Amino acid sequence: MIDDTHRSQYRLPRSLYEKLRERAQRNRRSLNNELTWRLEATFASTPSSDHPESIGAEAVHALLAEITLAELGLSSEEPHSAHYRLPRALYQKLKSASKDRGQTINEEIVERLETSLYPGWIGSLRDVLSKMTIPELLTQQALETLLPSLVEKINAAMQKPQ
Repeated sequence: MIDDTHRSQYRLPRSLYEKLRERAQRNRRSLNNELTWRLEATFASTPSSDHPESIGAEAVHALLAEITLAELGLSSEEPHSAHYRLPRALYQKLKSASKDRGQTINEEIVERLETSLYPGWIGSLRDVLSKMTIPELLTQQALETLLPSLVEKINAAMQKPQ
């Protein structure tokens, strides 16, 4: 019997791994099946999403309270590394997509998993926060100034087709 899977070791940010593991338990799937399901969904013509189409300032406040530094890419956590089995056809799609985008297969997998697990605006939030210093982020005035711009950028990001 021909094995139609590709086995390889991938490195996931620890926070992404933890979120993936939690979703696998919630969906009663193995971690490998959850990873495969989510990656395959990113190639679907209409990707599934649990996230709203727009968001207001109150919701941004609530979501910001739940997001960790690691999820924003602002942590130096040790990545999770493990072997996963992917259907060969999915692996070939990932390989092609990563080549087209000029990144490694691992980077492609991480980006696609993040897209499936986090709202699309997380990247916009990372961009905004990366341009600010910690003291700027901690001032109330900065948050009041940042929030309307952030809501606008988040809503714009959510309207973009994935």
